[in-house]
Amino acid sequence: MAIIWRDQMSIDNGLIDNDHKCLIAIVNDLDVIHPGAGMPKQVTAILRRLNHYAQSHFMREEQLQAAVGYTLADAHHHRHRALTHELDAMRVEWEIVRAPRDMIAFHRRLGEFLHHWLVDHILKDDLLMQPFAAELRHHSVGMTPLGEVDAPRADVAAPVQGT
Repeated sequence: MAIIWRDQMSIDNGLIDNDHKCLIAIVNDLDVIHPGAGMPKQVTAILRRLNHYAQSHFMREEQLQAAVGYTLADAHHHRHRALTHELDAMRVEWEIVRAPRDMIAFHRRLGEFLHHWLVDHILKDDLLMQPFAAELRHHSVGMTPLGEVDAPRADVAAPVQGT
């Protein structure tokens, strides 16, 4: 099921929210993949994009947290690292999956993991940054939105749900 952006997910009405919408679009790309000959290439491309975007987003989110003196920055950094390790483990697992039924099972588990990972992280961890929203927006001036960053593309594309 596609993740739909809701106002309750908003952190700063700026760069961080735009990054999250981009990440949601990548996760939603996974939902439109169907079993078949194209599945391996599409899942690989999504995992590559997600890795690139997550690393970029985590790095700049942590830079912004440092700039505004976010008191939970260290804990947030550790949460990002844990999420990155989980994503890396999923990518390694995907590299060894060969049988079509295993690909289908992995696809389903990956979708569940990503939905939980992204929504849970936004709603439980990132929302704690809301009191710093104005400062975050101020310090993000001049940063390029993730949607404009060059990254590997998947063969599928799903639009970001509106705000």
